[in-house]
Amino acid sequence: MKILKSLFAILLCVLALNANARDWSLYNSYINSYYDGQKIVVNDSNSRAQAFGMFFTLVQKDQEKFDQILSFVEKNLAKDDLQNQLPNAVENTDGTDLLANFFIAYNLLNAAAIFENKSYEEKAQHIIDNLSKQSLILEVNGFGKALMHKRASLPSPLLTILYLCLKN
Repeated sequence: MKILKSLFAILLCVLALNANARDWSLYNSYINSYYDGQKIVVNDSNSRAQAFGMFFTLVQKDQEKFDQILSFVEKNLAKDDLQNQLPNAVENTDGTDLLANFFIAYNLLNAAAIFENKSYEEKAQHIIDNLSKQSLILEVNGFGKALMHKRASLPSPLLTILYLCLKN
């Protein structure tokens, strides 16, 4: 699992190193097309869209936009209670709501390092703790631990990998 966590970190570093803070045309185009001053707008303003927006602002090291999107996530998707409420916690069983929240937690952990701000790490930990409450961790013969949504019929391999990476 440490290898996968390292690969994620390397990917973020490579993207960040390749991004020129003044002229990253894809970032600028993305922001001009989908950012409305407080959130990413793609069909609806769900947690997945915000997670991707947060990621791109990290790559660009744009803390101002990162904080604005995070503020929208906290106020509107987590109902001003990120400590106890998952952002945009939809009652579904396909795992997409959980996956988006893992991505938000991942972004917050990286933001803590990039922007040298421990409050991001604390917020990520709240999300991870709340995800643990919404999920079941199963022991699967021949595989090990697997994570699944409490209402799902099968564990999600991607959620399992993300959970184990973030928890360790």
